[in-house]
Amino acid sequence: MKSGCCWSVVCCSFFLVVHHLIVTDARCLNWCNQRGVCTSPQEGGTCICNMGFTGEDCSQRYCPADFDPIGLPDNNNRRRIRLETGHMGGVMSGKFRLEFAGSGVFLNADARKLDNQGCETALLSMASVSKMNCVRETFDEVTGEGTYLMTLSSYPIAPPFMNNIIYHDGRPTERLFSCNVSRIDHEEASSPYCRISIIEPFEGLPLYSECSNHGVCDKVVGKCACERGFKGEACNDIRDAEVGGDIR
Repeated sequence: MKSGCCWSVVCCSFFLVVHHLIVTDARCLNWCNQRGVCTSPQEGGTCICNMGFTGEDCSQRYCPADFDPIGLPDNNNRRRIRLETGHMGGVMSGKFRLEFAGSGVFLNADARKLDNQGCETALLSMASVSKMNCVRETFDEVTGEGTYLMTLSSYPIAPPFMNNIIYHDGRPTERLFSCNVSRIDHEEASSPYCRISIIEPFEGLPLYSECSNHGVCDKVVGKCACERGFKGEACNDIRDAEVGGDIR
């Protein structure tokens, strides 16, 4: 089951501490409506909303989101990243942590042991993606260094895994990705590193938005009112009921 936890071990610990502040002496607007955590016990604290909620006081719900179905069958462009692991000497051992948009996963640092299937299975455990492909492009048979091509094919629909701090429109920028090497064995690998680069151009990527850009979102209940000709919880279905067929 995908975890709905926050985006790092440090962040999760931070959330537990701040949660205590909410119960005792929080000073955020409307106490974040008990849908988030407050960053300060003093006046002027900021809410960090639970995933699926947004707004200054976490009072608004995200509506189901998906790619705009118009033109989608002819647009195969998706956000792609290249991940490179390496070191200044030794052999890769241990794990590194890849994080994207509020969720993360540990991966084997030894590229010789992390093939396409193992990589992809691990990536799909992240709550911030629905489908993510992984191809191991290279690996060093001696040092265990490697490179991976990762494609974010689709994102959660209901609810989207976003809040008032972490969000994107299907064209996530590099700031939403990170790679942590603290769990790599530094005795085996000297100065290990993990680098992420965006390789798909920003232009041409399909837009991922609430109600698929073809409906009105009721932020109170988190439901879409679709435009005529569109249906589904995210207004992402334009199939003729009598004809059938999948637009994706």
